[in-house]
Amino acid sequence: MLATTEAKTLWKACAPRGSFGRRQRVFGAKMNLEKVVFGFFILLALTMNLAFVAGDIDNPEHHSIWLLFAAIVVNFIATGLKLGDRSQVGALLLATSLVADLQLIVAASLWTLALCLATSTCRRRPAPPTAPARSG
Repeated sequence: MLATTEAKTLWKACAPRGSFGRRQRVFGAKMNLEKVVFGFFILLALTMNLAFVAGDIDNPEHHSIWLLFAAIVVNFIATGLKLGDRSQVGALLLATSLVADLQLIVAASLWTLALCLATSTCRRRPAPPTAPARSG
């Protein structure tokens, strides 16, 4: 029993103090789940954007259409999470996220246009020849 009271006394003497002299919780401190999810989606959007851009610009085989789709979805989620932040840094993060969303939408549009022009799916097909009208 004596060892327990000595440990408590030592803990009170050595415990770090926060504002107004209150002791801070050092062990078992809780994390803010909202901030963890916010950071997770920001870093996920960053890495997906980088993964899509990495590779030769001339070679479309280096860029996955599925990775572009996933990057767009994750960026929209990250943009939605940034809407609640009312600080100066939050406004800057929101602006950069909106620019990234715009660039990804343009990339997806150009990818679709290039794919459409490379294949015959969006070319105007000529009208089938009509049989000459029979006289008589």
